[in-house]
Amino acid sequence: MTVFLCRSCGRPVTGPLRSLDEMPEQHCADQDEGDRSGATVARGTYAVDPEAFGAPYVVPTGTAPDAPTNVRVPGGPCGTFVLHPEDAIGLLPHPDRRRHVGCCGPDGMNGSNRICPCGAEVATLVADCWTQQELRLDPEHVRAEL
Repeated sequence: MTVFLCRSCGRPVTGPLRSLDEMPEQHCADQDEGDRSGATVARGTYAVDPEAFGAPYVVPTGTAPDAPTNVRVPGGPCGTFVLHPEDAIGLLPHPDRRRHVGCCGPDGMNGSNRICPCGAEVATLVADCWTQQELRLDPEHVRAEL
C-alpha cells in the first residue's frame, strides 16, 4: 500500500492506496445527455499516467507546416498519480478562482486547483460533467511512501 505525502511539509494527502498495473481506459460523458462520467479509478486505488497531463497546453511537436496553429495538447507533468477524488485527505481549493472553471465542477484545464494546507499546489481535481472524475497528484509536489 502507498500513502502520498506533500513534498513541502510531509503531510499525508491520501490514506493507503493500492497501485493498479496500468492506467484504465478513459471514457468521457455524453454531453448531449448531460450524464456525469464515472471515476477513472475505484476508491482505494491509484494509477500512474505516463502521458503529459493538463496545463500548460502546447503546440504538438512534429506537426506539419500546414497544420492548424490553434491546436494545443497537454504539456503539464508526466507521471501524474490518478486517484478517486474521495481518496484525498484535507486538500483545499486553490485560492485562485480561475483554477476552478467548469459548469458542474472543475474541468482541470487551468492548472493545479487543490492545495495542501501548507499552501503547496499538489493536485488537480477533474470533476466536470463532461470529464472523468479523478484527482491527479503532481509527482513534483507529492512523494509516495510505501
